[in-house]
Amino acid sequence: MVIKKLLSVVLMLLPLAFYAQQSLEEKLASHGFENIRVFSKDNELYVGYENNRYRFEGDAFYKVTQIIADHSTGLNTHVLIYNTGLPVVYFNFPSKVLNDIKAGRGGPELIDDIYSSLNIDALERLYNDHTAYNSSFFKFDFQLGFHLDYQLGNFDNGVKEKLYARPNLQTVLGHGTQLNLSHQMVIINDFNNQNYSRPYMAVLSQDYRLPYNGFINAAIGFFEYNRFGYNIRFNKLLFEEVFYAELNYGMSRYSYLDENISPIYRSSQQTFYNGALNYRWRKHDIDFNFTYGTYMQNDLGYRLSLSRQFEDKFIHLFYKKTNLGYVGGFGFIATLPQKKFSKPRRLRARLGDDFRLNYNYFGNTIARSYSTGPSLFGDIKEYYPSVLLKALDKRLQKSSSNID
Repeated sequence: MVIKKLLSVVLMLLPLAFYAQQSLEEKLASHGFENIRVFSKDNELYVGYENNRYRFEGDAFYKVTQIIADHSTGLNTHVLIYNTGLPVVYFNFPSKVLNDIKAGRGGPELIDDIYSSLNIDALERLYNDHTAYNSSFFKFDFQLGFHLDYQLGNFDNGVKEKLYARPNLQTVLGHGTQLNLSHQMVIINDFNNQNYSRPYMAVLSQDYRLPYNGFINAAIGFFEYNRFGYNIRFNKLLFEEVFYAELNYGMSRYSYLDENISPIYRSSQQTFYNGALNYRWRKHDIDFNFTYGTYMQNDLGYRLSLSRQFEDKFIHLFYKKTNLGYVGGFGFIATLPQKKFSKPRRLRARLGDDFRLNYNYFGNTIARSYSTGPSLFGDIKEYYPSVLLKALDKRLQKSSSNID
């Protein structure tokens, strides 16, 4: 009897002992993180990782910070976060901060001691000398998302709606290179008589991270709103995340893939271009955005928007005016319930990232632009240092209160 109890205790402790002997790289990989780099230089520790496990980058950042703190050997630690294999944001954790996190302490004073920056040019060269562990390339995500079209009707039918399921296959082929293939299936429809399913988007895109916080995205394929063509977008961050400027140029025509995956073309080529300036009030994660230029219907005008970020959720107000008229309204981006996905594999099934909906108070649909699929800068707000540090502080304080 005693031998059986002893054997059961040993079997319980074996996984814990194995986990303790794991290297930091292996621990991060065991939690599903990718593109991992771990090395030491001048008596300081350097860690790089990419998150494709947690829906919100702040949750991933908190988990990685815990793992590093538990593994801490008293070294100052540099952390570089990647997206599609490209570096995005950098943090420097003094050894005292990691010791406090390991002890379960949090608070504003601790967060103030963490240095952060989106200026990663010099650090990137240092990390590039080391091969990534657990690559994210050539892994396929099958994502299921949803979309709703609606219109206010009459007394007999107050709201007309059309609900779609949008499965999407996404893979990263190399540093910043993404392929997205999505299909559209009608689930509920009292909006119109179009009940057939067909491909929705088929896009190949390439992101580039330029020196001094510049970003370029180039995309080609079948885009949103039945547009086929190419699009080039340039973004530049100024004063970290306080300002960013954007220049956008696209050429497309009305075209789509029918239910037989045959291309249908119904218009001549159109070009459009616009520029934007964005200011962020970091204290409250509020963005003021002004955009001016041409849009999908060759209308010329501007768009004003005010948006508020709540970690991975957004609400916004907008007003648009062009030579075709004006429109105002609001919208939101809400996340779907699955906050933590299964570990990335060669093929993984999961829910889509979010659900988006806009409402026009008045006017026609003008100043429209189409989505060209996910991009590095399109996700940048979740990587802002202020957003990640607030998320870390919130979770550390919650963890500390649970311990108390």
